[in-house]
Amino acid sequence: MSTPAPRRARSWLLFGSLALNLFFLGFFAVQTFHHGHGPSHWEERRSQGMWGMMRYMRGSEGGERFLDRLSSADRQVMEQLKTDFGPEFEKAWTEHLNGRSAVREILQAETRDRDALSETFTEIQANRAKFSDLLHSVIMEAYERMSDEGLAILGEGGRGRHGG
Repeated sequence: MSTPAPRRARSWLLFGSLALNLFFLGFFAVQTFHHGHGPSHWEERRSQGMWGMMRYMRGSEGGERFLDRLSSADRQVMEQLKTDFGPEFEKAWTEHLNGRSAVREILQAETRDRDALSETFTEIQANRAKFSDLLHSVIMEAYERMSDEGLAILGEGGRGRHGG
């Protein structure tokens, strides 16, 4: 006894749909397990180039990964820069983050205080300028002291979070 053509076509469609779903499910499972080991892609990017250097200078988690790719001489340069600039770098970064927190607190306060918000923004701009000046000093020192290979590593990952 043979199955009518419309039923057979529907069976093949269901079988094809099931096979395709299993393929995609397997593909995503493999990708998840494959990328589940070691640092995430984002963590890896944040340990490259200037992001990695800034994390290292601040003593942030994962900052040491930046050093792993540098030569011994370039690593010593970065260690000396951290000794010279690290505490000031960490302080400037913390002040920057504290300013952002202060803005959030003012925005969430029950009473509005325009003067406090304006004052906080002025402090944030001053802290950002101080941090930028410090970052520029560190990069200029690295530029003077590091090898061409070390500078190439420092220049990696330049797309940042905005893709530009």
